[in-house]
Amino acid sequence: MATEVGIANLALSRLGQKANVSSLSPPEGSAEAQHCAVWLPMARDALLSLHTWSFATVRSRPAERALSDPDLYAEWAYVYARPNNCLRILAVLPTGYVNQILDAQPFSAETAEDGTDLILTNTPEAILRWIKRVTNPAVYSPVFVEALSFMLASALAGPILKGEEGRKAALEHYNTAMSLVNLASGQDAMQSRLLDQYLPVWLTDR
Repeated sequence: MATEVGIANLALSRLGQKANVSSLSPPEGSAEAQHCAVWLPMARDALLSLHTWSFATVRSRPAERALSDPDLYAEWAYVYARPNNCLRILAVLPTGYVNQILDAQPFSAETAEDGTDLILTNTPEAILRWIKRVTNPAVYSPVFVEALSFMLASALAGPILKGEEGRKAALEHYNTAMSLVNLASGQDAMQSRLLDQYLPVWLTDR
């Protein structure tokens, strides 16, 4: 079972450092722990946003918003509040949809003047498919843990290794993280193609 401390130590080992961090919340006294505590949440959220990780993909009905000046959004019939901890919106779907790809509806993600995050669409009683900020490492997939350790190592390379060595290590580990994301995307695409083979004709002909 993955933990934040375990991921931090794995990232440090990628950089050839002693993997002996014992606490991140709060960070124990070492400079390595301090750096990991700062960079791990940023690396995690960036990585979550790059792919539709199954453990972070959520569907919900967003709350409809009443606006003080609806004329600002006249081209849209409905305005919804963006869910808390939403990192990325994948799709807006109508109630009773059959296929999440074929039935996806146009939408715009914007921010109101008061700072409220909005989802604008012409879909009543919309269903939202989105990526959630997941902070519990115990639910991360093995590929995500590997990718996160390299993403974190990339972020740590500058402050820990410094100079040209740090720049090279940052790029190398970032590229490895992206390769793992691409691997996960390819696996998902293969599964989708297998699913398409079993879709009934009345769906594939839509």
